[in-house]
Amino acid sequence: MIKKFRAALRQIRILLGSSSKAPRIPRKAPAVIGFDHRWLTRSEAACYIRVSSRTMTNLISQGEVPFHRVGSAGRLLFDRLELDGWLLSSGPHLRAGAI
Repeated sequence: MIKKFRAALRQIRILLGSSSKAPRIPRKAPAVIGFDHRWLTRSEAACYIRVSSRTMTNLISQGEVPFHRVGSAGRLLFDRLELDGWLLSSGPHLRAGAI
């Protein structure tokens, strides 16, 4: 499991490329550092895919990123496995500065 995660992380780093302008990470980082749970909130998902909260909002409104609405309030949750698949399948569309 850890080998697969590290391989996926390497792929994500390759897809994101190197950029001098890294995404801003919130001051109070969400408790997703270990990524040991499957469902992520909006801020956790943004941190997980290394984009700003504003970019995450844009991705959601454009229907680019996979998410699920839960409950009567329509809370957004993100499946970590779907995000991994989305990142790997985004290919050249997910370069630094391309979003």
